[in-house]
Amino acid sequence: MKEFDPIDQVSPTESHWKRLIAVDRCRVGLGTFVEFDGKELAVFILGDVVSVIGNSCPHAGGNLSGGDVAAGVVTCPWHQWQFDLGTGVCVDSSAAKARKYPARIRDGWVEICVELNSAAPRPAAQKETAQFGRLKDTLKIKGDIIEPLENQRWECLGNGD
Repeated sequence: MKEFDPIDQVSPTESHWKRLIAVDRCRVGLGTFVEFDGKELAVFILGDVVSVIGNSCPHAGGNLSGGDVAAGVVTCPWHQWQFDLGTGVCVDSSAAKARKYPARIRDGWVEICVELNSAAPRPAAQKETAQFGRLKDTLKIKGDIIEPLENQRWECLGNGD
């Protein structure tokens, strides 16, 4: 099993690792929803690799643990945004990221390293403002009309409905 995914340059001590869910309760090859310390998480066990990301899609809040998984990528069931489980980064735009947690399997349990990622979650309004801040750099806004700036390529990610 992959022991540690170094998001930070600091190596965790054993006290940083917390049990999240028993491996035998996880849906192998699919996502498993887990609530831990007030956070909603999605756990994925693919072969000998465990990945834990925030369960909420940064696009519209879709349930990532309920998404389809293929080739190390989860697809959000709401609007088909795809996220690399190794990094949490959106396949189509590196500006969109699902929060990734260092994870490992130890003694039959999925564990996450909590202190290296213990920053307090931002209120929803702050999160939306930050997301809009990144998006507005690609938009021209005039009153109620929003258009992409020149040289910006947009694609429809939906299913056409």
